[in-house]
Amino acid sequence: MAKRILLVEDDPIHQLLLSDMVTSLFPDALLQIVPDGFNALTMAPEFQPDAIITDVMMPQTDGLSFLHALLPLLTSNPHVLVLTSYSRVRLQRFGSLPDQAQFLQKPVSFEALKQATADWFAA
Repeated sequence: MAKRILLVEDDPIHQLLLSDMVTSLFPDALLQIVPDGFNALTMAPEFQPDAIITDVMMPQTDGLSFLHALLPLLTSNPHVLVLTSYSRVRLQRFGSLPDQAQFLQKPVSFEALKQATADWFAA
């Protein structure tokens, strides 16, 4: 069964760049792209992602609030990668990262994404 990756990003340019990078890294994965945390929250329990990549600053709900609301609704414990232009210290003003979450500061390079996700679906 193909791994399911949920990409939550409101900026169309970042959506395109990140989806291209994710598709290059995981060509067999099923990638679902959603423009904000609210819509992701409504569809993700049915999608049941194996991994979630989310921006922090988005309309309707921020990425951290979205993650804290979503993770208890999932039957698995997905990999989580939080992307933001904020530093880790400044990000803490929005709340804590979920325990399993990794953090990358934007702009995200292909190499940084590859390194952060290297062990996601290792056999």
